[in-house]
Amino acid sequence: MSTIVKHLPADERREVTITHVIELATEQNPTDTTNAAIAFRMGLTQGALFRHSHNKAAILQAVMN
Repeated sequence: MSTIVKHLPADERREVTITHVIELATEQNPTDTTNAAIAFRMGLTQGALFRHSHNKAAILQAVMN
């Protein structure tokens, strides 16, 4: 698991989010990955996660890009 960093600029936070979602995808089906699981992996609340992404679909789209 990557190091958890609480305070990052928005661009860096999105990159860290992508990294964590990819790590989770190696452990479980991405469609089964919940917002709560992503936030937990990052050491954040769901609210903090969505300050930088509108929703789970936006996060997955960023991963695919």
